[in-house]
Amino acid sequence: MKPLGQAVDGGGRNVDPPDREGKQRCRRLEGVTFSELLKSLRTDLARRYLDDGDLTISQIAWLLGYQPVGAFSHASKRWTGETPGGARPR
Repeated sequence: MKPLGQAVDGGGRNVDPPDREGKQRCRRLEGVTFSELLKSLRTDLARRYLDDGDLTISQIAWLLGYQPVGAFSHASKRWTGETPGGARPR
């Protein structure tokens, strides 16, 4: 598994984040900004990873591109109002 900021294309090369033109194309095609799309993807993946329970909070933070782990904690609080540990099913 590769973290979100380090996706690899079919040729095994790292894929850079979109440039200005790519961000504008994203807005035209999806109707949202690249940042909004990334936030939505991270939120969805975080929920799935937390619900699954197989990964640690640190592993989830790394996979979603949050370093340090505290950055993931702050993002989780913005999305759900609670920390990743609190959002995890009991």
